[in-house]
Formats: sequence, C-alpha cells, structure tokens
Amino acid sequence: MDNLSTLRRFAKTSPTESVVFYPVEPFRYEVAPQAPGSSENLQGWTVSGKPVLPMLEYYLKEKSTQAVKIQLFDAKGNKIKDLNGSGNKGMNKVYWGLDQNPPKVAVGGFTAGSTVLFASVIGPRAPIGTYKAVLTVGDVKKEQPVQLLENPSAGFSATQIQLLHTQAMRLFKLEEELFYLSDSLDKKISSLKKNTSRNAKEDSQLQELEKFRAEIIETNRKTVFFDEFKYRRRLSDVYVAICTALEPFSASKIGAIEALEKEFGELQIRFKQLL
Repeated sequence: MDNLSTLRRFAKTSPTESVVFYPVEPFRYEVAPQAPGSSENLQGWTVSGKPVLPMLEYYLKEKSTQAVKIQLFDAKGNKIKDLNGSGNKGMNKVYWGLDQNPPKVAVGGFTAGSTVLFASVIGPRAPIGTYKAVLTVGDVKKEQPVQLLENPSAGFSATQIQLLHTQAMRLFKLEEELFYLSDSLDKKISSLKKNTSRNAKEDSQLQELEKFRAEIIETNRKTVFFDEFKYRRRLSDVYVAICTALEPFSASKIGAIEALEKEFGELQIRFKQLL
C-alpha cells in the first residue's frame, strides 16, 4: 500500500460521529492517463492503474439503509453532477470524472451502437474553478469544497478548458432543445393518432408531422449494421466528439457547431408552421 492517507484520516475520526465528509485535495487538471489504455488481454497479471481523478472520501459509522448521494454545484449554485455513493460501514470513496450530468436526448428509433446513445450518458468537461460537493445520507448533509486547478504543462490551462467547456455547452443546449422539440412533436402526433374522427386537414397535418419527425430522428434504423444520419445523429456525433476531446475545436471545426445551430433554428420555425 503506497497511500496511507485513508488510514490516517480514519485514525483521526471521532468515534462519536455517524457521518464524516473529509476535505477534498485540490486536483490539478489531468485526463490523459485514463485513456487510451491497453486492452485487457494485453495487460497480463497487473493491477489496474491508479485513478487520476478528484476523490471524495467519507466515513459512515454504521451501514446506511438509505441512499447515499453526492451532488456537485458550481460557483453560481447550479447543480452540475450527481454521484451515487456506497452505504457501507467504514471508509468509502467516490471519484468524480471531471464531467457534468449528460443532457436530455431526443428519444425514439433504434439507438444501440450509435452516438445518440453515448450522448445520453456523456456530459461536458467541468471548467477550472471551485465547486461545492454535498454528501447526503438520509437527513444528514455534509459539504466540502472541490478545487480544480489548471495544468498548463499538460495542455490544460484555464483558458483552454473554459473554451472546451463553452463549445461543449453550445451543443449540450442544442441536445436539450431538440429533446423538448421532439417531445412536443411526439405528443402532437400521438394526439392526432388517437383522434379516430380526424378530418382531411388533420390527416394531412399528421402526415406532414411524421415526415418532419423522420427528418430529425433515425426512424428507419433497425440494426447496428445500418446507419442513418438525421439531425439528431449528426448533432450527437459532434457533441460526443467535443465531450471526449482533450482540446477545443479548431476554427474550422467550429463551423460544424454553427451549422447545427442554424439548422435547428430552421427546424423550430418549420415545426411552428406545422402546428
């Protein structure tokens, strides 16, 4: 064992405290060591690498029968991340992957093996700054600050990370706006289909709405061996690319974000015209 910090913390813990949330060490931004990694069949008899991530460590005097949650908030008080913790008795730790909660992604169609599925579980990287971590165990709440420091020598300066975050959030916003548009569209289509006494005008509206939906959602994709590149898929491709990038998009790649924003604006106008 090369790190005795957990044991040292435990030794200083008061036996009368039921829940202890320990101070979080400031973390110098680093993501490169996690990926890429060797394939499991090439690693041999080795121990998995040490996580290079902020560690949130806490102590429970007794095993918790209630859910243990950790929420992270930015400097403005906005919740950016939900983490599930262990309710085991004794010392527990949770790692934060430097990401935020993923966006709501438009539903429908076959998404297995698609970036549409990945977009629903991947969040933008958090920028440099100080965050507040709130540990909740039943009715007990404990707080600790979490500080992310820049790491210019590794290519993670505050400016670079902020630009990466800004670009990712533009696409995050598009993903959520598309979700709400698609949700409204699906509800309208469902309402028209349930109306068995539709008139000719409503039949025509239903057909136009379904055609419009097919322009947004990959409705013909039924297997991983076939792909459609409708708006949702193209948006998800770019969103996943920026969320997994180690540096901001170049000026030429920014054009992809601008094109998606412009196209979504046109989709919004068309949708309103169809209602």
